[in-house]
Amino acid sequence: MAKWNKKLGLVFVNFGLLTMAPNFANADNCYDPCNKSCGFGGMDFGVDFLYWKPFVEHPDYAVLRHKDQHGEGNQDVCSSKWGYKCLCLDWQPGFRLRAGKDDVWCNWRLDGSYTWLQVNSSGRCTRADDNEFVASPLFHPSFDDCFCDPRFEDLTTVRGHFDLTYQTWDVIFSYDIACNRCHKFAPFFGVEGLIYNQKYCVGGFADPENRNADSVRSKWSSDFFGVGLKWGTAYEFQLIDCLKFYSNASGTITVGEHDGKFRCSSNDPSGNVQKRSFSDGDCTRFVPGYKLAVGFLYESEMCGYDFVVRAGWEFNQWFNLSAPRKFFSKEDGGEHCSASQHHNPGFHGLVAGLDLQF
Repeated sequence: MAKWNKKLGLVFVNFGLLTMAPNFANADNCYDPCNKSCGFGGMDFGVDFLYWKPFVEHPDYAVLRHKDQHGEGNQDVCSSKWGYKCLCLDWQPGFRLRAGKDDVWCNWRLDGSYTWLQVNSSGRCTRADDNEFVASPLFHPSFDDCFCDPRFEDLTTVRGHFDLTYQTWDVIFSYDIACNRCHKFAPFFGVEGLIYNQKYCVGGFADPENRNADSVRSKWSSDFFGVGLKWGTAYEFQLIDCLKFYSNASGTITVGEHDGKFRCSSNDPSGNVQKRSFSDGDCTRFVPGYKLAVGFLYESEMCGYDFVVRAGWEFNQWFNLSAPRKFFSKEDGGEHCSASQHHNPGFHGLVAGLDLQF
């Protein structure tokens, strides 16, 4: 029995050496310009600070008509001037968490990340006097009749608020291809998930100090969750010792379901409430997207740990995401609205982060 144990042990040892032989053979060809060690297990963890400018195509939250003006020298000509108010989204902070491991299988690397960004904006539009008119494109036209109170002409102020929660996560495999000492390409593929939750609220008030009466309100919300394939490539160029230029380009096609809900109501001074509601079904939707990134990496060692400091700029855009419906005028059938709308939001801005390698 002891002989068989020795024979089995030799078989396992030889098998292990044969399995590791390709890695030993490729050891001299590894791209390592800074001569850093792989560290314990080849694990690394990172966090990025994001400071992005969002671009979201949404309807204007208010419309303001100035008083009519007669043409000079011709009292029979009367013109109106209209102004639309939109919610301009400002720069917003966010974060990204990352983790990765080298050589999980045959020199392939495994990475995962999670990105979070919260966007919100508010606005207010007030008419100057009784000669002006203020309303919102998101108010249902059927409220502006003799059966509902207040009429749009009674409103003095319109407020708008937009809120967006943007989240993505991915799991990708990559393979380093070193052309020479200065250039490295890393094609990658994997899966990516997208969570895109929106909420748009608009309120019109006859008396902004008493918003519980004589008011018209609209609220639209939409939630999307999708998962799909992601692919792309990363590139690094060695500038000087431990300082690199990097770029990244990727594309994603996600498949998921979305739901949209629209609620509109009016309250009169007597407490009577009129309501309108629209709901979208949970339908499958393709949402493609892309990402471009450029920046610089600095690699060094401190207190026995390898670290990487990065700073760059990113561009992200997604297509075919839900947007609020548009209503017809009363003359065109104000009890209904148009088909479901879509828009193509995007983000761009600064990315600065730190990686620790073990």
